[in-house]
Amino acid sequence: MFPARIGDLEAFSFSQEDHDALRRDRLGKIFGYNARPYRTALTVYLMDKSRSASVEEEFKGAESGIMAAHPGAKVAMRNVAQIVLAGQPAPGQLGLYLWTKDGQDTGSVLWIGESPSRIVKVRLSFVRPKPEDQAAAAMQYAMNALGDAAKHICEPASSGVSDAPKKPSPSEAS
Repeated sequence: MFPARIGDLEAFSFSQEDHDALRRDRLGKIFGYNARPYRTALTVYLMDKSRSASVEEEFKGAESGIMAAHPGAKVAMRNVAQIVLAGQPAPGQLGLYLWTKDGQDTGSVLWIGESPSRIVKVRLSFVRPKPEDQAAAAMQYAMNALGDAAKHICEPASSGVSDAPKKPSPSEAS
């Protein structure tokens, strides 16, 4: 379902404990990617709707978590936003959060929406360079990464979601 690489984003594995906790609590799956540009980190959570709150409640909870984990964080933007999940438009909520820690400006994008049977949460964090034009480039990179990853989020017909990124084919590996 999720490839080992999406553009600059390279898959990384979560611990078995992380997988087990999400499976137990939300019948969910978790996938992660990192990229060198702007030290970008992207995490996708797929959660069963029957075990999740509404998109709005999930968004409030995730936003509260971001604000609590990053003292001094500010909400730069919060809006209703539709993204395309595996070719299908999906309504959701989008937030942008900014903070500075140890002199490093950081941004985080949160999108939560739904597919036919899942609540989908995408959290993406990135470093914002000091010059404004470079900070804008970092934000654009982050939004492109979100869109690229969303193209790979799909509803499996019956087999469930794979726990690990697929291995690249020989042509993808080069």
